[in-house]
Amino acid sequence: SIPNTQGIIVSSIAAGTSKENGLSERGKRQVEESALDWVGRNQDHLMTKEIIIYTSIFSRAKETAMILRAIIQESLKKDIAFIETESLRERFFGELDGCGSQRYAEVWEKDASEGCDHNWNGVESLNQVCCRIRELMQDVSRDHPQAIIILVSHGDTLQISQTLFSGISPHLHRSVPHLQTAEIRCITS
Repeated sequence: SIPNTQGIIVSSIAAGTSKENGLSERGKRQVEESALDWVGRNQDHLMTKEIIIYTSIFSRAKETAMILRAIIQESLKKDIAFIETESLRERFFGELDGCGSQRYAEVWEKDASEGCDHNWNGVESLNQVCCRIRELMQDVSRDHPQAIIILVSHGDTLQISQTLFSGISPHLHRSVPHLQTAEIRCITS
């Protein structure tokens, strides 16, 4: 994303939904490559199921989801539902919003040492992130029990989500396998 190339934390809804904080050209290419690879490896399975993309409202995630959707639709010749939700927004980094991305490490240190309820410098707590993801997944499971659901979100939100899906305490989110840029990771329930 553009903020990533600039080394800036962009986590507020106002800044995150700004077009100027979308994907970089390199980011767009990474999404295209990842999507083409994933669809190619999973085409037979994808043809048999309804596919729904849920995406963060942030520009960089929406642009990612739109590229992914276009590639899936073109490859499979079928319509793919696309749903924007605030539940998948970036974790809010409070007073660190707009600061250099090296400051993430300070928050992750606090996550590990102070646990799931800290909101140091106004950072959204791990439990707050978990709550919105858990509610979203309950709704998605109820509304689309047989569909393939693709979540397009952000590093911290997805790392924290992985702990929910894996039964690991959220304060250990940095210990789960790191998601690479534009990585599509299968998680089954």
